[in-house]
Amino acid sequence: MRVELEVFSGRTNPVWHLDDSQVREALDRFSGRSLAEPADLPDQLGFRGIVLSADTDDPTESRLPQRFAIGVSQESSDALTADESVEAVSWLLETSRHHVDDQIREHVMRALRGNLESRSIEAKADIQPAAPCQPFHTPFNPGFWNNDATVRTTNNCYNYAVNRRTNTFAQPGRQCGHQYTSLTCAAVRAAALCDGVRPSCDGQQRLVALVVWPGGDYHWYRYHSDGFWGHKPGQTPARNTDNSGRVIGGSLNPANCNRGPYTQFCGYFWVPVGLVIR
Repeated sequence: MRVELEVFSGRTNPVWHLDDSQVREALDRFSGRSLAEPADLPDQLGFRGIVLSADTDDPTESRLPQRFAIGVSQESSDALTADESVEAVSWLLETSRHHVDDQIREHVMRALRGNLESRSIEAKADIQPAAPCQPFHTPFNPGFWNNDATVRTTNNCYNYAVNRRTNTFAQPGRQCGHQYTSLTCAAVRAAALCDGVRPSCDGQQRLVALVVWPGGDYHWYRYHSDGFWGHKPGQTPARNTDNSGRVIGGSLNPANCNRGPYTQFCGYFWVPVGLVIR
């Protein structure tokens, strides 16, 4: 039985196969249950679900649908419960030791629990998710990044945006084991989301922005409580001005300020407070 983890945007999804004993366990878990169609997978970046499909004419595999999805919310009375979905996805990930690394596994489980919790709350009460957006914007503090030469030269725009001084010149995707492989909005965005950066705000998070110099480089900005945006271009000092020397605030923002060769604006994102990068 073939298993595909629907998780990546620009890269090929991880694929592996269940052995005979694992197929029998899949039969025990899923036989007789209402299972989602692969077409039901959400259209989003990051974890979307796991698709299982028969790849032999073995009678055991034929007792399940030819293709079905796990980790997708279902309304049917005989569908997997939220807890059963979490448990099933966790088990399937355990069968993928040589195909999915620990960081991706952690992302999948966090995303699955969060999605199921939000859907459950909305279905029961039609109210806002349990973790409303709590913007956490701190004052501009360039000295933290600029006063020590070693700190200044070993931390970059990604360190600054996440507000995590690692002294490793952090790269999007390095923490989760899937660093970007091209310098495009899609590739850098997917790598950052893999690390835990969010496309929308839920909980205590910082507002950031991503731009790209196509084929050349990427750059990040972070919003401050002072009402303007700060950034740190590579090994140079942190600042709050654009290439024209104007403070990036008010009507001037990362989408319309002078960014030199970084011509592609990739969007605004949210960074959970305490996010770890490297």
